[in-house]
Amino acid sequence: MTHKVIISILIFLVAQTLFAQQEEKEIIKNDFMEFMQSMEEKDFDKTLTYLTDELFEIISKERFKEALEKTFNNPAFKFHYSNSEVQNIQDSKIIDGQKYRLISYSFDMVFELDSNAKENETPLERMNRLMSMKNYMQKDIPEAIITLNTKSGFLTLYTEYLAYAIKTSKDEPWKFITLSEGQENFYSKVLPQELIPE
Repeated sequence: MTHKVIISILIFLVAQTLFAQQEEKEIIKNDFMEFMQSMEEKDFDKTLTYLTDELFEIISKERFKEALEKTFNNPAFKFHYSNSEVQNIQDSKIIDGQKYRLISYSFDMVFELDSNAKENETPLERMNRLMSMKNYMQKDIPEAIITLNTKSGFLTLYTEYLAYAIKTSKDEPWKFITLSEGQENFYSKVLPQELIPE
């Protein structure tokens, strides 16, 4: 074989590998967007298909679904997601036959703060209530960028998170576990030891 043939084969193999990785990243993005959309549309049965079986060993699917329904259908606490975006997908790690990819993503969470306004609330009372909610959320989630539209009563929380995208089977969608500080005990039950954040 000549050097040109060998180089051509190597270039072809590298191109195929890069194409397959890019295709997998697109599938992860699409699965993640469907996961976020399922919550926005309150299709919680579909939401559960994007979560790992290990999670349901800690809390049953029924209880998790009930928690989602209570959270998303609370009339005193209306909110919705918007502008969800997968920003980065790292290279995969294969552990015990499962593929893991660390992803970073962001979204806006828009709270309708006037949905729980008191009757006969004065403009000053309303402003104090809205500012109090904004300050509380900023203290609770210091890394978030929070904006308040006092005219509409909408508070928008922009935040970025890390998550693991997990492929357990070729026939199932990618599954996701979001990483948050202080949850190491939880992660030890749902992730391999080498992936648990320190």
